[in-house]
Amino acid sequence: MPPLYHILGLNTSSYAVQTHQAWLQTGSIFSVLKAAVRQAMVSWHDWQGSLGSIFLFSLQPAAFGERLYALTPWIMLAVLLLPTFYFVQGGVRRLSGKWYHTLICAVPALFLSVQYPVAAVSSFFWWNGSVYYTFFYGLMLWLLGLCLRLWGGEGGKIRFLLRLVPALLLVVAVGWGNYPTALLTVLLLGLGAGAAWGTKKPKRLSVAFTVLFGLAVAALLVSALAPGNQVRQVDYNPDHPGPIVAILRSPLTAGMDLARWTDTKTLLAICLPLPLLAPLLKKCAWDFRRPLLVTLGSFLLFAAQNTPTLYAYGESGPQRLRNIVYYSFFLFFLGNAAYWLGWWQRRTERAEGRDAWRPLLSGSLAVLFAAVCGLGFARDTTAAQCVVDIYWGRAQQYLAEQQEREELLLAPGEENVVLEPFSDRPISLYLGDITMLPGDWTNHGMARFYEKESVVLSADYPERLQN
Repeated sequence: MPPLYHILGLNTSSYAVQTHQAWLQTGSIFSVLKAAVRQAMVSWHDWQGSLGSIFLFSLQPAAFGERLYALTPWIMLAVLLLPTFYFVQGGVRRLSGKWYHTLICAVPALFLSVQYPVAAVSSFFWWNGSVYYTFFYGLMLWLLGLCLRLWGGEGGKIRFLLRLVPALLLVVAVGWGNYPTALLTVLLLGLGAGAAWGTKKPKRLSVAFTVLFGLAVAALLVSALAPGNQVRQVDYNPDHPGPIVAILRSPLTAGMDLARWTDTKTLLAICLPLPLLAPLLKKCAWDFRRPLLVTLGSFLLFAAQNTPTLYAYGESGPQRLRNIVYYSFFLFFLGNAAYWLGWWQRRTERAEGRDAWRPLLSGSLAVLFAAVCGLGFARDTTAAQCVVDIYWGRAQQYLAEQQEREELLLAPGEENVVLEPFSDRPISLYLGDITMLPGDWTNHGMARFYEKESVVLSADYPERLQN
């Protein structure tokens, strides 16, 4: 991880202007929250319907002090790691597994997610990009973890309510986040509600899942039908494809994702937990009778994450969106591998035997996985990118130049600020920059954030990264 520092440029977005000013003027958290709500409502009418996302955009750490922006990667890592463990543990408990089963399933998933995302800078280091996707993806996993525990039915009414109440809140939050995650949540909860009624689960559980599903649909509609979405659509792609075309193209995009991301390290990570999961799958009550149907259904769920962006933009989306599709890739893959293993064990009806070889096999796969990642893919990792930037001094130089910019932007009296371009752009941190044009949206956002008339570069960059 790079040393703690803040990032200006694109991160000082106009969403945080009101909250930043409220904090400087009053120092009151209540005033800041009011400003964030006001910004969310304005954007809902004029630009974007994702109320929860805009609310969090407005609360970026830099609104309370530029150097607090360094908290961004720690917040995003926590909201990815903890819900992933919670969700995986919920699934393992349905199989009567132990804590080490949770570890051996969750750790490979998290290692791949953290070290090999599509774009680490927009996964963890850029507040708006990461909070819009990584953060709400984590909330979805937390919600699904609660749903797994509700489904299991452990405990009495009090524990049921202690799980249902936060689930209700999370459903609304996820529905007001990014559209791929919100749509996937609607589909999963709809399947859960149908399964609860179809399998004659206790009535309170069937009603709970039906309410969760209804809330998810309502929250998504509030976000999707916002007037601001139409304004944004005109600016981005007024000739977007229709919903049928987007739905039909989604599986094709998902198929290309599977082909692109299924490599040696991924296959080893999938196989690593299976030896220890096999006894649990053999003893569980599921019959594993429909592997083809489960695989097709899970693939369509995986593909559904592409539909909103294909509909809005006619393409699979920016790198920050592809990050969360990649996060879900391993979990979908592992779930299918486990289901097929359970089906194969039921079909072969192998005799019970000693399982001492299973931990040895799993450990051997873990060693092989570490070796493959270390020898063949090490330089592709997030950690390697950060180490290179620090070792060659690129991160330190970037920090020094950021601090020079900060001094100019905070200096009183100068209303038209001219900044020098960065001399280097560390791969682990550089997202983009302002331009020579005062009217550019990035320039305008920075000028408003620091209460300047204009902010420009003395010379422009030839390109801006698309994250």
